[in-house]
Amino acid sequence: YITRNGRELQPTAKAFSLITLLRGLAIPQLCSPELTGEWEFKLNLMARGKLKRDEFMKEIADATRDIVAKAKSHESDTVPGDYGRLNVPCPKCGGEILENYKKFQCQKCDFALWKIVASRQLEISEVEELISKGVVGPLQGFRSKQGFPFAAIIKMNAEFKPEFDFGNDQNKDGEASAPIDFT
Repeated sequence: YITRNGRELQPTAKAFSLITLLRGLAIPQLCSPELTGEWEFKLNLMARGKLKRDEFMKEIADATRDIVAKAKSHESDTVPGDYGRLNVPCPKCGGEILENYKKFQCQKCDFALWKIVASRQLEISEVEELISKGVVGPLQGFRSKQGFPFAAIIKMNAEFKPEFDFGNDQNKDGEASAPIDFT
């Protein structure tokens, strides 16, 4: 959820997505520094003997039950929020594509693009370019599974699935190299 850049901690696209989810689920206290401050204050009261541990733990358990109940009451793709509508038709069926919490989804068929790819959140304009032109990039800000940053072009394949293109279409034996799958 965060990466270290020198002395700074920077939130990742996944962190911003989590904050959107928590706000959409009406769980703003987990996005607020006040919660941390309140807990620190109560821990200090406990250390001075002015608050019993059982009382504090009961408050935490009650808050946890409330948060879990709110989270369970929503389906994964129905998080309330201010989501966009793409200005390009679905490349598969020509239907309308809407943004939801996790992805860009066609309303008529199974076409979908994940919003976060390799720890980078795709912008609506980038997704529209990918759909309309079949290619976008090179884009900066991707991170490998080992955490290393990289840049890449994203191309749409014949099955309307996005793939990374690093510009090396052949491997060292002269054969076509395997594309990187986003699923």
